[in-house]
This record gives sequence, C-alpha cells and structure tokens, in this order.
Amino acid sequence: MNTTTIVDNQRTALGLAELGFDVFPLLPNQKTPALRDNWKDVASRDPARIKRHWSGENRARNIGIRTGMPFQNGFLVVIDIDTKDGKPGMQSIAELEEQLGKLPATTTFRTASGGEHRYFVAPWPLGNSNSKLGPGIDVKGVGGYVVGCGSTVDGRAYDLANQEGIAELPEGWAAACGRPRERSALDRAVPLVDLDGPFNIERAIAYLAGGAPSHGTYIVACHVRGLGISQEKCLELIVEHWPGADGKTYDHIETRVRNAYTYAQDPAGIACAEVEFEALDVAPRQPPAGNWDEPADLWKQGKPPADMLEGIVPPFLNAFGRDRARSLGVNSDAITAAAVAVVGSLIPASNRLQMFQNRSSWSVLCVLWTALVGDPGSAKSAAVKAALAFANPVNKAWSAAFAKEMANYDRAELAFSARTSKKKKTEEPVEPDGHPADVMAKPTPPKSRSKISNDSTTEAIVTRLAETPEVAPLIQYSDELSGWLGGMDAYRAKGSKDRALWLEAKEGASYRVDRQGRGSVEAPNLAVSIIGGIQDDLIARLAPDLETDGLLQRFALIAIRQLGLGEDNAEDPAIEAAIPRIALALAGLGEATYRFATAAAEELWAIKAFKAREMARPDIPSGLKTWLAKTDAEFGRYALAFHLIEWAIVAEAIELPPDDLISAATARRARRYVEEFLYAHALFIHTTVFDGGGHDHEARWVAGYILSRNVQRLSAREVKRARPRSLGKNPRQLMAVMGQLEVDGWVRLVTSDPPSWRINPAVHDGRFNDIRRAETERREAVRGEIAIAAASRRAQGGAA
Repeated sequence: MNTTTIVDNQRTALGLAELGFDVFPLLPNQKTPALRDNWKDVASRDPARIKRHWSGENRARNIGIRTGMPFQNGFLVVIDIDTKDGKPGMQSIAELEEQLGKLPATTTFRTASGGEHRYFVAPWPLGNSNSKLGPGIDVKGVGGYVVGCGSTVDGRAYDLANQEGIAELPEGWAAACGRPRERSALDRAVPLVDLDGPFNIERAIAYLAGGAPSHGTYIVACHVRGLGISQEKCLELIVEHWPGADGKTYDHIETRVRNAYTYAQDPAGIACAEVEFEALDVAPRQPPAGNWDEPADLWKQGKPPADMLEGIVPPFLNAFGRDRARSLGVNSDAITAAAVAVVGSLIPASNRLQMFQNRSSWSVLCVLWTALVGDPGSAKSAAVKAALAFANPVNKAWSAAFAKEMANYDRAELAFSARTSKKKKTEEPVEPDGHPADVMAKPTPPKSRSKISNDSTTEAIVTRLAETPEVAPLIQYSDELSGWLGGMDAYRAKGSKDRALWLEAKEGASYRVDRQGRGSVEAPNLAVSIIGGIQDDLIARLAPDLETDGLLQRFALIAIRQLGLGEDNAEDPAIEAAIPRIALALAGLGEATYRFATAAAEELWAIKAFKAREMARPDIPSGLKTWLAKTDAEFGRYALAFHLIEWAIVAEAIELPPDDLISAATARRARRYVEEFLYAHALFIHTTVFDGGGHDHEARWVAGYILSRNVQRLSAREVKRARPRSLGKNPRQLMAVMGQLEVDGWVRLVTSDPPSWRINPAVHDGRFNDIRRAETERREAVRGEIAIAAASRRAQGGAA
C-alpha cells in the first residue's frame, strides 16, 4: 500500500497569483526552475497557465516568485536574511537599521534554512545583490526570484512567520539597495565604454589566464567582448593568453570570435565596472576606491552538500562512517560512501542483478568506482584506508588458505620429486602404473589471492583475474588517483589501450589479452572497482581530457571536507566485531542472479524518469549529462549492494541465504542514494570544482591569507614564500590564481616585473569578518600543531 503524502501546490500558486505575484514552477524539494523555457517567460498570474504547470504528477512542484515586477503601487523586492551555517544575517539587519532606520513590519516567511524572506513594495525597481548591504543580506529585485510559500527544500518548508501585510520599503533603504542595470533598452551595436582601454585589457588578460573555462571559444570571446575589448584585440588576446587555445586552429578561433561579436546580445563593455549599477553603500563602508569591482564572496558557493545518508544506506555503514569520521574530523558521508564502495566490491562477480523483469539481456554486478575529492590535507587518504578495513579480513582468510595450500603443494611436490628420482636411478625397467589413478601428476602450485591491487599494469590485472577469478571484482586502490589517471598508457608507444581496458572493467564481461611471446589469457569477469582520493585542483585540470570517453563519468565523485582535528575516540566493540563478519559473509557468496520484486521494479522507471528530466535541463554541464546517462545502471549496482549488505549484517543470526528478490524499500533507498546523494555531490563538483579551472582552492587560500594578515599589497615573492609546495613551484599557476582573484574583484595588478598586486580595500571593510576569524583561528591551530610536533621530535631526539 502506498502511503506517500501527496503535496499539492496548485492551490497555493493560484492564491499567490490572485494576490498579484508572478509565479512559476520549481523542481520538487529544490530551488531550480522545473521547465526548460526561460523562467522569466514562464512566470505568470494566469490561472489557466498555472493550473497546467501544477497539474497531475506536477502538483508537488515548488513555487518560484519573480521579484522586481510591478506590484501594488510600486515594485516587489524581497530582502533575504541568511543565517545558514552561522551567517550573521540578523546581526547585519540590526546594524543597518541603526544607520538607515528601522524597517517596517511586513509579510515575512521563514526559509528552509532558518532565515527570513521579508517582502516589500519598493518605490522604484531595485537590483539584485549578494551580501552588498552586509554579510548574510541578499536583495532580490529585477531579474531575480525567491522560493515561495508552500515550497519545501531538503524537507523543510517555507512558512509564514507573521500576519502582516506587505509594507512599503523606505526610500533610504531603496537607495542603499541600488538600481538595476537595465539591459533591454541598450543597443547591442553601441559599445558602452571606450574599447581596448589599458585597464580593460589587463582585466581581459587576467580572465583569460586564470578565470576562463578551458573550452568553449565562443563563450570565452563573448566574455572578453563584455570587458570592453574590440574584435581584433579579442582575437589577439585569446590566441596569446588563453590556455584553451592550445590545439585549436587559428581559423577555428577567428570564426568563434567573429560569431561572438556578430550574435552576442549585450553591448560591448557590458561587464565593465563603470556600467554596473550604482549602489549607495551604507556608512561606514565606503565605495571601493579607484573604480574597484565589488569583491566576490569566494566561499559562498564553495560548500559541499551536508551529510544526508542517514536512512538511505544500511544503518551499520552509517554507524561505521560516523565512528571513523569522528576520529578523522571529516564529514561522515564521505567515509560512508567509501565504505559502500569497498563493501559492495566484496560481493563476487558471479552475483548479478537482472535489471528488467521480463528480459535477461541487461544485468549488472557490484563494480563501484568512487573518488573522494577535496583540498590537500582533507584526510582523503585516511578516509579511504578506513573503508578498506573491510577488505582486510578477506585478504587474511585468503592468506591463511594459501598457506595451507602451499603446505599441501610442498608435500605433493616432494613426493612427486622422490618418485621421479627413484625411477631415474633404477637400472631395470619400471613397470608402468596399471591404473590411471596410480599415475602421479606433477602438482600445480597454488595462486595467491588478494582483493586489493595498488599499482598493477592492465596486463597483470587481466592475468590475475584469469588465474584467480574468485577475486573479481578486484579493488584498485590509489592513494592519489591523479597519478593513476596520469599514468595510463605510460609504457605504450601509442594508442589508448589502458583506457579502453578500464572502460570495459566497469561492466564485468569476459576479456582476452594476447601476450607477446607468452600466449593469450582470458579473464571470465573483467571486473575492477576503483577507490581513491584526488585533490580538487588536480581533477579540475584533468577533467577536460577524461570527459572525452566518459571515463570520469563512471566515478561517484564525493566531496570530502575537514571539519576539525579529529579526536581519539574509543573503538566501538560492536562495529569492530561486525567488520570481519560482514566481509567474510559477502566474499563467501556463491553464484546467483537476483531480480527486483514487482513493486521494486517501479524504482527503475523512476530513476529513468529522473535521468531524462535532469538531462533535459539546459543549465546542466555536458560532462554531468554523461554522468546522468549512466544513473540507471548505477542504481542497479547500489540496489544489489544494499540488498546483500543488509543480508550480510544478519546472516550469522538467520542462517539463511539471501533472498533472490530485492525489496521495494531497498530499491527505493538505492534510488535515493543516486538521486539525492550522488547527484548532489556530482552537481557540486561539476559546477564549482570543474568550472573553477582547478584554481578555486588556491584562490580561497590566498584570499584567506590576505584577510588573516590584513594585507594591503601582495607580491608574487610573498605568495611563493607563503605557499611553497604549490604556488611556489608553479609560477604559471600562481599568475592564473591571481588572475582569477582579479576577475573576482580582490586584487589589481600594479607591476608586472616583478609581479605585485594592490588589494581591494573593500575586502577589509567587515564583510568578510567571519572568514577572517575562521582563517586566523585555522592558521594559528596549524602553527600550534607544527610547534607541538617539533617539540615532540626534539624530546624524542634528546631521549635517544
């Protein structure tokens, strides 16, 4: 019986439209527009259109409210007060009220994250801004939208906080919010600035060197055009300064640049500081001196998804993840996801899931590729090694069995050698053995088995899977996956044979290798799981090459973040005792084929619908669409893993084999694992790590250095000295990072030989005080740890 609560937002949307709001549909439980069409065109007060958008299965869609539109006797504006993750929105509002006057009581909604949306009628159209008025204060005006009442995000609702009507926004507040930049009235053929000015050229070079994506010539040219650069100069700068120009012909670049200047919708110079709308800043903050851009909040979009696996993965793995995460000081979901990959890979490749009910042509096995992505020092290696603890009991059991097999082999070899030696020494002919059973065959040495491979060649892996097929799926473990990825085909003169093999290794089919001069070998199941960690900046640099054949899209990319120093918590005896019991139960499974129960089969079609819906979105990066295309098969792999892990946890108690049917509850949790957890992390990494070109982490580090030391001017030499292991070794990356900071409004190049930068005074005006405090505390903690470690080494040396 289906007891799911059906959310019906159609009536709410109609009521909002009747009150004068322009509404449009958002995806259920999300803030993202639900339709492919431009949401600004969809927003409407038309009851017929609203009924269509929230009809049938779409009644659960969230509601978006377009801001900046004519409303009552003015224009709708929403002041968004953010308190999520400790942001000081309420404190900022109180400080602003002391300077601008108290805001009148007005219609207020409590947001899903605990903040507030305060609705006002502005006397004139206002612009959008993020933390411009103060930390944690966003303004939603022309061209913006908010999530409306009746909606939920992460299961939490947007609720009405009072019974007030919508008040008029005082003119002082409206002036502080600033007017919008109106693009629709601009003539795209008329530049807004004098083209090719020295400052604009500097900004364009900084963007091309550090802030531009590595592909998409047309998009890059459009951005350079917006910085106030002529077509001829744009072509010159892209060829000379954009790393993405490498490998592209001059004709290709020239054509894309010409198209950008022919078809771009905005006038040249639209992104220049002097044509941005003028916002009146509140005292004591002064407008950035010297036509500075507003400094971007580099940390605003840099937070990975929060932990969410409670109630999704088997409970024991959640408990394991929490226990190890407490010790390491990282987010528990990262360790739990790594454990899911390792434990699932203990299931022999002879166990498969038939995906369809009536056809046997499509089946999957538990081959799981997982990469923990994070900053240097985020305990990626320790987290992976914690999960690999589940493989240790299997290797230990196999080692013990191998020792016994070797002892038996030694005895048999000794007997065989003694018999053949006796025959050779006898001068008289020896009677042949009368019966086949009496014939002594030369014994075959046993093969050692191991579940984990560290740095094997592809030929060695196929040979191992051919000689010991019971180890499949093998677990390929790399402490730093960038080395494994970069080492592909390192010993081959040409071609990409390694990558071709790895692409096959996710499917688990038979695979044959012809070894030169040594015959051929065939593995019945080329099944290899992969687990490891990789730095976010390294994977961002490797991503363009890895996306060409879908290798990267076969990974579950999980963002790991350091939450603290960890602690010396006591081991949980129940967890430690369960690890070998679960591991050995799974590794000992015999060959079997599983299927979905009838109700569970509906989850496959649900994941297919999810895949189609998300792939149709125009804002999804192409690499992420390739990942989405594989989600139904991944769902099957995790459904099989969850099913058998749940059995292994209780196998010793029930003394029964696993059911050959996967339940609807298990399939639903596997679907949620893919849709809610894996997709959230994939979306975060594709849109923040990859789009940042690999420099985001270093840019945040330099920005934190600037804040914690109150730096007013910064030289390349100082950056190298402060960051010797990364930026100190790579001058080109240093310039790219500083170029990104210039694009983000933090610095401005003042001398090029030697390079030095002036710091935007606005970064020290208080807007980043929370970041300043956190960075100062973090750096002091690191220095303290280093001092303690040094004292410990000195003490040990003295004792010796």
